[in-house]
This record gives sequence, C-alpha cells and structure tokens, in this order.
Amino acid sequence: MMVALIAGAGCGKAKDKLAEVALEKMAQSGGNVDVQVKDGQVVGITSKKDGENVSVTMSKDSGNVQISNGTGGSMTMGDSAKVPDNFPKDIPIYTGLKIGMSSNDPAEGTFLVQGTTPDALDTVAAFYAKAMKDGAWTETLSMKQADMSSLAYEKGTLVVQYMLSKADTGSTVMITVGKK
Repeated sequence: MMVALIAGAGCGKAKDKLAEVALEKMAQSGGNVDVQVKDGQVVGITSKKDGENVSVTMSKDSGNVQISNGTGGSMTMGDSAKVPDNFPKDIPIYTGLKIGMSSNDPAEGTFLVQGTTPDALDTVAAFYAKAMKDGAWTETLSMKQADMSSLAYEKGTLVVQYMLSKADTGSTVMITVGKK
C-alpha cells in the first residue's frame, strides 16, 4: 500500500490527495479505519487489519506528511523529511541536498530519498559518478538525455539508482536503494 500512497502524493494538493488515496486503500482493505479530524481538516488516518497497522499523520501548519506501516516502514514528505537513520552509510548523499521526501522499508531493505539542490545537473552527476567509483561501487548504468541523467550501481547485495533531473533552479535528485 505504501507505493499507492507515494504515487497518489504527487498529484494536485499532495496532502489532500494523500488523505483521499489513503482512505480509499484503507477502506478497501477491510480493516478498521480511524480518521482524526481537527478544525475540519483530516490530520491522521489509522488502519488496523490482521495485526498490521498503517497510520498517516498530516500537519496542516507545516504541510508535513508522515506514513508508517507498523513494521518499521515509513515515508515522510515536507520539511521534516530527512535521510533515514538506517540508510546505508557508504551511499553518498549530495552535500547540501534539501530533502523533500524519504522512505524506507526495513523488511524489504529498500530506501528512497528525494531532494533538490541549486547546483547544475552536470555538477551533481559528476559528484555521484566520482563518489560511487571511489566507494568501489560497480557502475551498471550511466545514461544522459537532455535534462536528465540516470546512474546505477551495485555493491555486495545492494543496488543504487540515481535519477537526476534539471529543475527550474538547480537539480532534483531521487535515490532508490534496494537488494539485488
């Protein structure tokens, strides 16, 4: 369900769409759904089914959204997003990257970090290419098209993909980490 919530979060007013998608998915699950409302706004949603708890917490003031699945998986969007504490230490994060979304699922060994930087796309791509080479990662993909670059690497049991794109001012970086 985390994937459906992430996909829905990018449309329109992210917080409202996220709440709508979360409610729909939770209602379809057949579990008990509890919706928390404050001042006429949905601020939290909790679903319990077969011992699995999923909660969505939204802050009207900050615009932050936090989703957790009860088994250690979580997603955070907004100013409170940060690189997860258990993110692999040998995978570089661009210096000064302003994190806008992060997620992790320890059970699956997956991570996603998305952010922006005022630096140019070519500068960011060069940083990652050098840092991964210096870290003894094996490059499996390096592709550049007009305003986008995709880089992928493997090391041990992990695979890492960097999707880099030109933004209005600077670059957007999306890092996905998974197991082979």
